[in-house]
Amino acid sequence: MKITLGFPRPTLVWRVVLALVIAWSMVWIVLAAYLSYQETDQDKLDVQMRGAAESLLASIASTTDPSVAGTTIASACNLVNWSQTFSDIPTMIRMELSDINGRAIFLSPEPGSAALFAGTEPLASRTLDGVKFRVLRMASPHWVVKIAFPQFGLGSILLANLNHGDLNRYLLIAFPFVLVPIWLAVARGLRPLKQLSKRIAAKDPNDLTPLGVDTKYAELLPLAAAIDSLIARLHTKVEREHAFVQDAAHELRTPLALISIEAHVMTMAGTVPERHAAQLRLDQAIARTSHLIQQLLVLAHIDSEQLASSETVDVAAVARHEIALLAPAAIHRNIELSLETPDIVSHQLHLHTLQSILQNLLNNAIAYIQTGGRIVVRISRDERLLRLSVADDGPGIPESQRQLVFERFYRGADHDTPGSGLGLAIVSQGAARLGGLVRLEPGLEGRGCEFVIEVPTLKTKLG
Repeated sequence: MKITLGFPRPTLVWRVVLALVIAWSMVWIVLAAYLSYQETDQDKLDVQMRGAAESLLASIASTTDPSVAGTTIASACNLVNWSQTFSDIPTMIRMELSDINGRAIFLSPEPGSAALFAGTEPLASRTLDGVKFRVLRMASPHWVVKIAFPQFGLGSILLANLNHGDLNRYLLIAFPFVLVPIWLAVARGLRPLKQLSKRIAAKDPNDLTPLGVDTKYAELLPLAAAIDSLIARLHTKVEREHAFVQDAAHELRTPLALISIEAHVMTMAGTVPERHAAQLRLDQAIARTSHLIQQLLVLAHIDSEQLASSETVDVAAVARHEIALLAPAAIHRNIELSLETPDIVSHQLHLHTLQSILQNLLNNAIAYIQTGGRIVVRISRDERLLRLSVADDGPGIPESQRQLVFERFYRGADHDTPGSGLGLAIVSQGAARLGGLVRLEPGLEGRGCEFVIEVPTLKTKLG
């Protein structure tokens, strides 16, 4: 028994929760840094020290008794330091009270306090035992108060705020009130997506009707529309392949029946001439069947969505090659076959599709025009279009049949030339696969036919 260990597949809900936790942590760090910066702002600290000194002087302004004033300042100092013991960074504030004549009345008992308060500057920075102090001196008509505040670096304050600050409690209290609504919103927002997936999973494989989901969320509309579009394209493809199979089976039935009949006749023939005649008809039936199968394969290839990527092709060189291959058949029927084109006509397209179009147009023209006729292949290109045409001076196609000739297996009734009825269907489908179109116009000198293929250039397709 094989046991596979691994992490569970991530979900969008947990992804949102993780993003919220990361964002909350970043907010926590930024706020702690901001508060720490404020706590180390020298100007702000100086203002706070002056406010504290003014409050102390105001508390003893009504007395001139040194013992009362000293007791008041001592009590204030002890109260402040006691409250600081609950702070993240214990900051033992030191105080000194003296009368206007400089006689000391109260001095904080901590070692080094006397040296710390030496001097008469209104505001000074001193260091005692490696700790920096900011010392303020302020006087009233009767008393002089000195206060020394310890100063700590930004890093120490930040670390203390991150570990024990009130900010942590406030953020922890607020976090659930943000998390729960977001969790519910995401969970409810994904409910239509789950319903859509259930609708798709419940569809029968043969049911190619659109889902028809009417979602109330704008973000899901493109997804539902894309799925419906995919189903519609798949439905069209299946219908086309179904019709193709039916038509191919119908068209193959006659030549296969002829092959069977002629093989039976050749087997039962009593004389050599009869056997040779049956063999000739059998060869013709096999050739017709082979041609039909080849045309079916070409049409199926062009119909396929797995065509090779386009490439830069010299259309003029391809046309010369195809004309050279069919020149013997044209010479045999005394048909003049010519090409009107610049020396090089480069274009971005599928080579095999272009070859199929040229082969079928030229084969059709050679097969259907009269002996001694003319066929002209014209190629031109500008900034917008590649234009390829095959014109002849044959009998032409009646106006009523000009749209029908591009349908599969359609063959006009006004001729007895053998064929599969797939040549022009291949041309039409090939032009569409190249991103262009085909149209039928009057041929040379107003006679016959001219099949015109127009394919946009790459810039036109993109623009």
